[in-house]
Amino acid sequence: MELTPYNINSLAPNADAMKNGRALTGKLDKLQRTDDHTLIFGQCAGSGKQPYQCSVDQLNTDKPIFRCSCPSRQTPCKHVLALMYAYAEGRSFDVMPVPEEIALKREKLLQQAKNKAAKEEQKAQGETSASPDNRNTTRSHSAAKKKKILTQLTGVEQAGKLLHTIVQTGLSAIDIQAEKGLKIQIKELGNYYISGIQNAFTDLLEMLHNVHNAQYTQPILQLGYLHALLQKSHSYLTDKLNHPDVAEVTSPIEEQIGYAWKLDELYRYNRWQPDAELLQLAFYSYDNPNRREWVDEGYWIELHTGRLFKTRNYRPYRAAEHIKAEDSFPYILQTERLYIYPGDINPRIRWESGKERDVTIADINAIKQYAHTDYAELVKQIKNTIKNPLNDKHPIALVTLHKAFKSDYAVFVEDNEGHLLTLSDISYFGDDVLIPLETWFPSQLDGTVMAVMFDCDLYTGILTARPLAWITNRVITFLY
Repeated sequence: MELTPYNINSLAPNADAMKNGRALTGKLDKLQRTDDHTLIFGQCAGSGKQPYQCSVDQLNTDKPIFRCSCPSRQTPCKHVLALMYAYAEGRSFDVMPVPEEIALKREKLLQQAKNKAAKEEQKAQGETSASPDNRNTTRSHSAAKKKKILTQLTGVEQAGKLLHTIVQTGLSAIDIQAEKGLKIQIKELGNYYISGIQNAFTDLLEMLHNVHNAQYTQPILQLGYLHALLQKSHSYLTDKLNHPDVAEVTSPIEEQIGYAWKLDELYRYNRWQPDAELLQLAFYSYDNPNRREWVDEGYWIELHTGRLFKTRNYRPYRAAEHIKAEDSFPYILQTERLYIYPGDINPRIRWESGKERDVTIADINAIKQYAHTDYAELVKQIKNTIKNPLNDKHPIALVTLHKAFKSDYAVFVEDNEGHLLTLSDISYFGDDVLIPLETWFPSQLDGTVMAVMFDCDLYTGILTARPLAWITNRVITFLY
């Protein structure tokens, strides 16, 4: 992995470690590296009498190893971060051979890698497939998976009874006492490996708690989501009993039930793209007190395919100091492997490492080619997507602008065929102050591209779009 400022920032366990690491670069001494640049090492003055010995070993570039003699439990610690920042800044590092202590550790790791490769090759050749122990392990593993699925099905049944109780009671009749009882039942759903369903019920209670002036639009939508989720979950888990090792990788149902995908699983199911280039179109952070976490969301376009994705970083209150908050990213992010989660129109993505480069006019022109020019066709696609209760209700898209005008009630944009899109604020972002949209229109509007987030009114059926960014000939302006 190339030690660029962005990559180093991405390795930092949290914002404080990143800040402290930068502040410590002046306390480094005896900076050294190997001739092939795979190892950098040095000393960093700390609170102890003796300086801390720190190093970054990239013998395996995909999995750098961070070592420091300090007592910190963070990896990498602030001293190692300082060492990497100094290297990225172009500080002078003396060329030295690999220290004996690290050479021995490298040798041990290489031997472990060889042993692992040999075992994997042996397994691939089927040399252990006939082993009684192996057959017993396979049976035990399959039995454990089926047992978990049966537990999940029991949980879905309990959740169905809970939903039935809520509907029978009536949303407006759920008072403080009833809410307490529901919270206890929702907590019990945590025993069934269905955390996604449990969170959906928790969100419903939060929506009910925040109802004002008898406006039950959001709770009603959430009831519809829960009903569809429980039906889909029951059907999916029932089918999965016969094939416990097969996962659904086109829809997000696994994650909606409560499964957390691992990157190696996404790779195995071919949910990845090589050599991706990403540009962030918008970024937003918000507090979710009901789940006791902060959430960072980013919206991105992949330059080679034009696909629009989102990133989501969860920072639970209790672990927030150990999880780095994300921020807006004004560069092109290049990553060798982009992992794509199962999802609908704007699936979630992740990556392990990457490097940044400046945005060019060629990038802007490439993005503009992916924008929709026919609003009528786009609206049809969006409405077909959000008809599914389990799909994202706030998809994003790129649209090309021809004209814009304002009425007494709204701001509209128009395509070349005269089809209109209504621009508006969207409650998804909470109680943000809406900037007067017309003040953001570029002087030369025709041909400008806009990134928008859609929302459909439950009662009127009117689809509106909230602007996220303008894409002109020269610059991308973030609105939020």
